[in-house]
Amino acid sequence: MRIGIDVRLIKQSGVGRYIKNLVEHLLTVDKTNSYFLFFRPEDISEFRSKFQSAKKEILPVKWHGIANQLQTPKILLKYNLDLMHFPYFDAPFLYPRKFVVTIHDLIIDHFPTGKASTLHPLFYLAKFTGYKLVMKKTVAKAARIIVPSRDTKDELEHHYQSSRGKVSVVYEGVGIIGRQISDQILKKIKVRAKNYFLYVGNAYPHKNLEYLISSFKEFILKTKNKKYLKLVLVGANDFFYKRLKKFILEQQISDDVIFTGYAEDSELTALYRNALSLIFPSKMEGFGLPILEALANNCPVLASNIPVFHEIAGDNIYYFNIEEKDALYKLMRKIYEGTFNLSWKTEKAKETTLKYSFKKMAEETLKIYENCSRL
Repeated sequence: MRIGIDVRLIKQSGVGRYIKNLVEHLLTVDKTNSYFLFFRPEDISEFRSKFQSAKKEILPVKWHGIANQLQTPKILLKYNLDLMHFPYFDAPFLYPRKFVVTIHDLIIDHFPTGKASTLHPLFYLAKFTGYKLVMKKTVAKAARIIVPSRDTKDELEHHYQSSRGKVSVVYEGVGIIGRQISDQILKKIKVRAKNYFLYVGNAYPHKNLEYLISSFKEFILKTKNKKYLKLVLVGANDFFYKRLKKFILEQQISDDVIFTGYAEDSELTALYRNALSLIFPSKMEGFGLPILEALANNCPVLASNIPVFHEIAGDNIYYFNIEEKDALYKLMRKIYEGTFNLSWKTEKAKETTLKYSFKKMAEETLKIYENCSRL
């Protein structure tokens, strides 16, 4: 088959890591099919030396908006592809040939208030209406739909009935497992080992970071010997992180919170392995990759009590109810004071992460491609 993959989001957080690992491992396990990778013009040179067995093409269209719906199908048709994979919900549904789509979550369906947008409410309403239209059409026209969890599959089939019968759950993998601790990285970030809590991800409203900040503030105010204790937030310094910084200033704890910005894998590994724990307070997620990365690096995890985290991590992490004001604070105290016996949990957790493999993800995705060829 001639298989196309839209990799325009390869440099984004979250979905970008998914795309990068999917392509790398597909090209390793599949020696039969031909692959065409469609990059943004500004990204293709950076990946010129990688993915040698695939043809790298330019797709000079932004991935959101009307242009993506109208122009992208015309460009892709020139390549006479047997199958196209759009690894994000914003697939151009006017594309007339066979395609697979990955839908990572339905967060926008649950948080349509506009708080997760920088747009004026009227513009956001138009954007949200467009999202619903694209989702409805994409789900109906896709040959197969890939989701990262059973929880997301249930959500998708509930909201979009046309998806039923063609949704496949393909778990993502764990890609960063540290082999050594780097003191230089900790010095660069200005933290001490086992003296900070960690969060990894973006600052969108559904991530619930204001709850985390409020809990950390209460912890700081009530903890003795807190001179070096920090909260480290890892994520690109976008509009939402800038807004969070204002909230932290209002809480008067800016000296206790460290923003690293984007972190390389080596930096993430060091941060995971030296943290008191990773804290993940989301209201909703499609998967929760940082949780698995933390567990793979022997880092305890405190996470919100939502279904997808139970599906992914089981009883290997500590859960808290985000509806309870002091729930996270109480767990943070127990972690800091050493009243938890963490050794059994982290050892068992690391075994659990072994079943999440990007190679396995690529192999299962390839099977979906092959099944599509028979449709």
